[in-house]
Amino acid sequence: MVGEDLGTVPDEVRYALEPNKILSYRILCFEKNWHEGSFKAPAEYPRCALCVTGSHDLPTLSAYWQELDIDLRARLNLYSSTEFESQQRLLRAQDRREIMAALMREELVPADASVDADSPSALGSDLLMSIQRFLARSNAAVMMVQLEDLFEQQQQVNLPGTIDEHPNWRCKLPVVLEDWPTYGELESIARAIDGERQL
Repeated sequence: MVGEDLGTVPDEVRYALEPNKILSYRILCFEKNWHEGSFKAPAEYPRCALCVTGSHDLPTLSAYWQELDIDLRARLNLYSSTEFESQQRLLRAQDRREIMAALMREELVPADASVDADSPSALGSDLLMSIQRFLARSNAAVMMVQLEDLFEQQQQVNLPGTIDEHPNWRCKLPVVLEDWPTYGELESIARAIDGERQL
């Protein structure tokens, strides 16, 4: 059982999860040392947890890296001001830099990696693999991989704050089930995750 202890959940709920053997929901982009902005190392994830790159209410990893979710919200006028939108872009660039730094600390990308984390660009299969391996190293009892990320999908399942503006809960995976075994890097990612999990 997993408790969605995100957002406005009271602290009492969070404190009650582990004693009741309910996994905490740990999403990469929220697992930060907030006072300094760095991302937590895999060893800092709690044991009684599920770790994952995102959720149905968040952008896919590809969209997150390219700021496509910010573009979408701006297009739909969901930001209170252009200043707030600009602030979100600055924070996202900082997140990309800090994710790269976290991957480098784990030696999952070369120290001289050529990824320009300051500007939105395509994620790429190597970086996707490194991020999945990073989470696979975590102490979390369960790791979940989102199919949308493996298929490099850019449209998120649900965009909170919208009803008709976005096709919530209606986007389909771009690859039919029968083609999964031969699609891209699925098998190599599964093997890499299996090799990193030391539980």
